Amino acid sequence: MKLIVIAAGIVLTGILFPACSPGGEGTPKSKIMEWIISDEPPVTNVKMLSKQIPCAEVPPQYVDDNATQMTAEEIDLDNDGIVERIVYTGSGNRNNSYVVLKKSGSKWIECGSLLGIDIVPVRQNGNVGIFCKTGSGYGNASYSYHELRSGKLVELLNIRVVEYATEQ
Repeated sequence: MKLIVIAAGIVLTGILFPACSPGGEGTPKSKIMEWIISDEPPVTNVKMLSKQIPCAEVPPQYVDDNATQMTAEEIDLDNDGIVERIVYTGSGNRNNSYVVLKKSGSKWIECGSLLGIDIVPVRQNGNVGIFCKTGSGYGNASYSYHELRSGKLVELLNIRVVEYATEQ
């Protein structure tokens, strides 16, 4: 078996994995590389409030017909003093789906969506980002890092791990 790490469509070989600590030091790339090596997600250092919210506050395409409430994590992702919501919208094919909502006047508007087995918000270098892992097992997994910028959730980094058999 051979392991290949792909970042931005480029196969990375001979990667040096920089040191990283869970206390907010290091870069998103170093945190993801540490996650790949240790198979342990980054440790969150962000205060979140988990709560049930009315389905009326979630865009209708994310709400099941019979649901009246959904689970949300409230967290200030863009350091403006107003919490955003990461709302669990369901699961399928070994990954969970989430929508990120931001308060605008009296309504909650969609900023973007996330897919992942694990999603971990981490404060780093003054920003709050969200690390995600999709896929199953160690091989054929994808690790990404997202931040809320100008009201939109932006994926800043995506690293894919692919495991495949080689001829002997």
